[in-house]
Amino acid sequence: MSAEGSGLVPGDHPDRIKWNAKYSSGFVPSFRPNPLAPQALALGLPEGPVADLACGPSGAALLAVFAAAAAAVADGGVLAWEAYTDDARRTRPGLPPEWCLAPGEPASLLPPEFSVLDQSEIPGRDRRRLLARRAG
Repeated sequence: MSAEGSGLVPGDHPDRIKWNAKYSSGFVPSFRPNPLAPQALALGLPEGPVADLACGPSGAALLAVFAAAAAAVADGGVLAWEAYTDDARRTRPGLPPEWCLAPGEPASLLPPEFSVLDQSEIPGRDRRRLLARRAG
């Protein structure tokens, strides 16, 4: 893809410029898994498929599908979730409020058949992590 764009996003679009500035030179990707992944795998999971809805900050945008994600967890399976908290809007004012966790969330959004194994703040990151198991 050229710097001028593919035709879908113009080459002078602010998001394209920001993306290219961030990743064009000197960027070294990290292939370390989110700490929730090894924690979840260590719990022992039921046989069957695994769904990874998103990785990185985009997980916050998926807060709108949290109920559907919880419903998709098999009996005995685990749900691992990380998203921005309301505090993130202080340093990221353009972050939509519906992408941010209110106090007590996402644990308070879980159906009753889930047990919260851990819900914790990520110091200095304005994010909260959840690890929960569905009964079964």
